[in-house]
Amino acid sequence: MEHTYILRYWIFLIIGAFLFSSCLDEYNPPEIANSESILVVEGNISDVVANIRLSSTNPLGQDQPTPVDNAQVIIEGENSGSADNLIPLGGGAYQLATDLSFQDRYRIRIETEADVYVSEFLDLLTTPEIDSVGWEQVDGVFQVHVSSHDDTKSTRYYLWSFEETWTYRARYNSSYQYEDGEFSLRPRDEQIYFCWDTEPSTSVLVGTTVNLTEDVVFKQPLHQIVPGDNLKLSNKYSILVKQYAISQDAYEFWDLLRKNSESVGTFFDPQPSQLPTNLTCTTDENKQVVGYISASQERSERIFVNRNDLPFDDIPFYPARFCQLDTVLVAEGPEEIDLQFGGGFNLPTLEIVSLFSGRVIGYQSAPRQCADCRIFGGTNQRPEFWEN
Repeated sequence: MEHTYILRYWIFLIIGAFLFSSCLDEYNPPEIANSESILVVEGNISDVVANIRLSSTNPLGQDQPTPVDNAQVIIEGENSGSADNLIPLGGGAYQLATDLSFQDRYRIRIETEADVYVSEFLDLLTTPEIDSVGWEQVDGVFQVHVSSHDDTKSTRYYLWSFEETWTYRARYNSSYQYEDGEFSLRPRDEQIYFCWDTEPSTSVLVGTTVNLTEDVVFKQPLHQIVPGDNLKLSNKYSILVKQYAISQDAYEFWDLLRKNSESVGTFFDPQPSQLPTNLTCTTDENKQVVGYISASQERSERIFVNRNDLPFDDIPFYPARFCQLDTVLVAEGPEEIDLQFGGGFNLPTLEIVSLFSGRVIGYQSAPRQCADCRIFGGTNQRPEFWEN
C-alpha cells in the first residue's frame, strides 16, 4: 500500500532514538554497533491485491533501512490451504493480484535466508463504500477530503491511502525533431508537450468514529497542496483514494506511527518491543519484528480537478519559467543548424515559412527544459484512466 512507505522511515527513527537514549545511562559502543537489525514489515491483504514491503533496520550511524529483496513472501489461506507467492518488484516490495474469499482467513508468511516470520490468520474485513471524495480551499490551500459511513456501525476504524496523478505541459511545443541532420514532424505518440506524473501517499492516514454515535466519516482531510509550490494543479489533477476497514489493534499501530511522525526527536518514542504487532518469528521467538498486517476489502474512488475550476491565482503554468527562444535560418548552413540542434540541448519548435515563397527558411529553437516536459520527471505516456 502506498501509505506504508513512511513506516520504514519512522521505525528507523524510533529505534534510533531508543538506542541513543539508552546510551545516556551507559555508554556501550560495542553493543550498539553490533545490535541486530530488525525486520520491518509493511502491508495489507485486500480482495484486490496484496502489497507487502520488507526492510531491515541498520545499526546506529547508518541513515536508511535496507530493503529486503531475497525473501519468499507467501499469502496462505487457513481453510483452503492455499499458498500463493507474491511477486518481488525490487526495493523490498512484493505484490500479488488476489481474489480472496470472505469465508476464509489469511496470513502472510515470510521466509528470509535466516528466519521464518508469520502474521496471525486474519478475517477479511468488509469495508463500506466511499460516499464521496472532494476538495475545498482551506486557508489558501487545496485540500482533499473523503466521506463514508457504515449503517451497521461495525467498521469504526478506517485507513486510507491515495495516489495522485497530474498532467502538466512544457512552455513550448516541440512539433519537430532533428535527427541525423534532418528535420521531421514529431510523431503524435512521441509528443513531449504534455506529461503525466504520479506520486503515492507517504503519510499515515487513519481515522476512527468510536467517539461518535453514528459510524460516519465526514470530510476527513487526506491531503493538502500549496498551489504556488508545484505543478500538480497547473493543468489537470486526479487523485485515487483507497479506503480500508481495519481492526482496533491495527488502528492503534498506525496511530502510534502517526503520532511519532508528528513529534520525532524526543526520547519518549516507543521502543520496538512496545509497538503493537501481529507478526512473530517462528524460528527464533526472541527475535523482534516490527509491523502490522491488515486484511480487508478495498474501496476506491477517483476524482479529476481542472485548473479552471480552482480559485487560486498563484498556480504556475509551466515547470520552466525563464525561457528564451532563438531562430536558426536554413541559409546559415548545416553546420550552424547542427550546432544548434545536434547536441540535443535545444529543440525545434516551429518551422519558419517565407510569406513570399512558401518555403521553409528556418526553425524556431527552445532550450530542452522549455520544450521537453520529461525533463521534470513525468512521462509522455497518457495513463489509461485519464479522461479528456
